[in-house]
Amino acid sequence: MFPPDIPLDAGVETTHSYIVFIWPQHEDADVMETLRDQLWALKEAEGASWNPRGKFLVVVSESIAVSSKELGLQIYAVLWKEHFIIDNIILIAVRDNYLLINDKNYTVGLRKDTLDLYTGFPYEPGRCGDVTELLI
Repeated sequence: MFPPDIPLDAGVETTHSYIVFIWPQHEDADVMETLRDQLWALKEAEGASWNPRGKFLVVVSESIAVSSKELGLQIYAVLWKEHFIIDNIILIAVRDNYLLINDKNYTVGLRKDTLDLYTGFPYEPGRCGDVTELLI
């Protein structure tokens, strides 16, 4: 965020911290495709000052097709494999989850909206590797 008196094309120094917001723009919007598009646009806009070693926060407004943990793992894989981004936090808003009452999932009753946070580290003993599990 910049003050309104600074034009966006001005040479403003950034702290190499990035926030990427993802929300479904259409019913058939693919979260991963939207993430890829935004990262490439950000990379092009930053030019030489793009820093994949910076701090990244990816905010997803909702997880519909897969569980939030699976979506977090997919997002981390894109960040690491396609852009070599390691230092990141993935925040996924989970809506319309319902509390279990007497071991049953009632579709009416107590609604439980949550914000799930994930991160990971692509390291295996002695070398960089693939992330197969996220930290909550």
